Amino acid sequence: MMEGTRMLKIGEIFVPMTTTTTNKPNVQRIFERTDAIRREEQKSLFQQKGVPILPQNIAPLSNTLAKSALFQPTRKRGPRKYLKGEVIASQPDIKLVYSGEELDIADMDNLLELYRRAAGRKPVPENLDPSRITEHQIRLDRADFLRALGKSKSGRNYDLLVTSLERLQGAVIKVEFEKEGKLLYSYGYHCIGSLEINNTGKGESYYTIPLYTYHFFEANTFAYINMKRRKLLSHNPNLCKWLQSYAGGVGKEVYKIKISTLMRYANATGRERDFRKALFTALNDLVKVGEFKYWQDHENCVIEWLRNPKGEEV
Repeated sequence: MMEGTRMLKIGEIFVPMTTTTTNKPNVQRIFERTDAIRREEQKSLFQQKGVPILPQNIAPLSNTLAKSALFQPTRKRGPRKYLKGEVIASQPDIKLVYSGEELDIADMDNLLELYRRAAGRKPVPENLDPSRITEHQIRLDRADFLRALGKSKSGRNYDLLVTSLERLQGAVIKVEFEKEGKLLYSYGYHCIGSLEINNTGKGESYYTIPLYTYHFFEANTFAYINMKRRKLLSHNPNLCKWLQSYAGGVGKEVYKIKISTLMRYANATGRERDFRKALFTALNDLVKVGEFKYWQDHENCVIEWLRNPKGEEV
């Protein structure tokens, strides 16, 4: 951020506010500008169809999240840390700040399925009358949800799902976009909104997508994740799934990247040669299920892959 520039937060919008020792900011003009931004953003978001309507087996995920270490493929078992204002490894010119419990690939799977099921649904507007929340709720049958992810119906899986949903609801993400060291704009959001869990009867539950989460889907800046192929990944599935999402966030069919860079984005610790071995196994599995057509190991610890188009099956 430039020296002398700070951010004024009003709602979920962060507005650059320049100050000097001799010229105080015109607060009224800032509020008017912010209100205008909010009105235009809400108008733009409500003109969308909501979460993108994609082929049945495709789920959307923000490119920013897909190409980051937010969902950790190498997280070890044990108590999760609670992170507060933690800067997460992400792409150049993007600062990803996270508050909440650590997230892993199981959380990513659940979020992808939540977004897949929300296709075409409208966001929940700000200051909505609580009596109208049912108009925006998305039905969630937990048994059907688990089945879609290839998991069995069991008490343990139900408990793990509910815990993950609560973790995603509490997750707070702030994204700052920079260029040449200057802050362009930023916004904050939750992965999902209100969550209503029903432990009786058929276990039908409900969730919502808050308004500002729809920044995820602006200007087609999201990855297409093939959930059918995802369920087939078996060799080190956590790393495989993370790599599938990362490649989807890149968007290019042919792509080269250093292994050390992938290791950083995967938040992997330990020796690079160990990560390299696990990475090669994951790449082979992605070729096997048809996500990649091929991959190559180049000099200087650089790998290259060729993805299948998002709609092409093998």
